[in-house]
Amino acid sequence: MSDESEQDDEKTMKEEEEVIMTELNTQLLTLKEQIRDASPDMRPAFAPQLAGLIATMNEKGIPVPAEIQDLHDDLVNESIEAQFDNMPV
Repeated sequence: MSDESEQDDEKTMKEEEEVIMTELNTQLLTLKEQIRDASPDMRPAFAPQLAGLIATMNEKGIPVPAEIQDLHDDLVNESIEAQFDNMPV
């Protein structure tokens, strides 16, 4: 392969990574707004979707912002608490 061809391949890969990062960030922002706007009892329902985005970011080697990881942890905790709220005493 020529140097020019290798440089073109690297440029194409970087552009694809940027597109993926942009798409993931857009999805994260949209989901974050949906979670923020959801009623407290509906928030835990977003945990699987957020977990999927986090997993995709991890697979792609994209750092997950602490704020997003914290939000996921909050949703999981809310889900666990909701299960105990529905237990008979």
